Amino acid sequence: MRVAVFVVFSSFVMKTLAISCYDCRSDDSTCNTGACQGAICVKMETANLDNERRTVHKSCSDEFEETQCKQSTFGSKMIIRCTCDSGAFCNGEDALMAAGLIANSAPMGWSLGVFGLCFGAVLINVN
Repeated sequence: MRVAVFVVFSSFVMKTLAISCYDCRSDDSTCNTGACQGAICVKMETANLDNERRTVHKSCSDEFEETQCKQSTFGSKMIIRCTCDSGAFCNGEDALMAAGLIANSAPMGWSLGVFGLCFGAVLINVN
């Protein structure tokens, strides 16, 4: 009986804590369209250092994660994955900059373009 009550309570808490996030994909620039709901918002950007192509993917997830941006390298690809739960549509560039998760130093309005990746335009939240 206790397990059933916990599962129902946990399910209720998850639904009441869900936030709205951007849900989009772009191969040439950032995107702030579409919507989904989850426990956290996610923004992942992949940049190919060989040809400067980049892909931006924004979505939501039901898995709780710490608010942060992480950078990793896979061959000639740089990958930055940001997660947040600070409010509706926190995976937009303006919200990520306001939270101090990314810097606004990349050219042509790119939030995390190849130039920004190479010169450390990503800030890691250590809170």
